[in-house]
Amino acid sequence: ISLSLPKGYQAVVHTVFGDACARCSATGALELDHHRPLREGVPLFGNSVPLCGTCNGKKGARSPERATMSRPWLD
Repeated sequence: ISLSLPKGYQAVVHTVFGDACARCSATGALELDHHRPLREGVPLFGNSVPLCGTCNGKKGARSPERATMSRPWLD
């Protein structure tokens, strides 16, 4: 699976989510996270959400469902 992303992709994802964590709405330092685990064969491009470090740490490499995380951006 390629982890290379088009230039500016991360900024677009952050803008789409209002420069806030997709789970808890925290602002500040955000990480680009794979929504569906990469091990499922889903590429990062088109499968990305911004998460704060706390939420990304809780999610780890699991799916949001397995990590028991809500997905307010889809609800």
